[in-house]
Amino acid sequence: MEAAARSNFQTTFSSDPQIVIKAPGRINVIGEHIDYHLGYVMPAAIDQAIYLALSTRSTGSSRFYSADLEEWYEADAEENPGWSDYVQTVFTIAKENELEVAPVEGVIIADLPVGAGLSSSAALCCGLIFGLDQLFGWNLDRVEMAEFGQAVEHRLGALVGLMDQYAVLHGKQDHVLKLDCQSNEHVYISVNLGHYEFVLLHSGVSHALVESAYNDRRAASEAGLAMIHAQYAQVKTYRDVSKEMVDRTHVLTQEQTDLAHYIIEEIDRVSEASTCLQEGE
Repeated sequence: MEAAARSNFQTTFSSDPQIVIKAPGRINVIGEHIDYHLGYVMPAAIDQAIYLALSTRSTGSSRFYSADLEEWYEADAEENPGWSDYVQTVFTIAKENELEVAPVEGVIIADLPVGAGLSSSAALCCGLIFGLDQLFGWNLDRVEMAEFGQAVEHRLGALVGLMDQYAVLHGKQDHVLKLDCQSNEHVYISVNLGHYEFVLLHSGVSHALVESAYNDRRAASEAGLAMIHAQYAQVKTYRDVSKEMVDRTHVLTQEQTDLAHYIIEEIDRVSEASTCLQEGE
């Protein structure tokens, strides 16, 4: 695919790209809806990815071509395709933060399914951020790049945690990440499953986080945490909450109680799963 990205760029712009970036998708082995509650998660990068072939332009405005969709994004155009919102927002936030940026031309090509729960938007954003960092010498570290990608998602209405972006930027072959979402630090855990394997099934149902119940779920669980904190001042995150605290906070709705129980249990499950993997169980 890297060769295809390079070849498409050569055909489209009649020149060689300065850089080609591979930004992988990710799965999450365990730890769902925990990253924005600052718990532990266990994602892993996969071998399917988005590829960006990029070069700076001496004149004109930025322009990108999606080889898969056969669609153009032109920075000065009145109308652009939906995926280009991510591209434009990366440039907008870079300028707001006074990061050097100039017109860029690029080709995007992927073997990563879009809308399949594999963080294609995080791959696109983080791949572009990484590429611009290389082109313009921003010298961001990978956590800063992940936070940049998260800011793009937030700007576009998806109030995601940091897991997707972090996994895209820190993935390592044959390993999962055990990520502490409070400290933004991780350890790699080698995955040797023997005769077993993880199988990822595509349901055929496409989704977009901005259009899903993701933000509603986050709002409900955060409201529950605020109620628990009102009764137990020492509580800062769900990592500080016990089931007994939840059950004694009688103002919680049944949904908030169920969510709180799930979050507490899921944080524990990530730690248990990491121990099992490390012990070959």
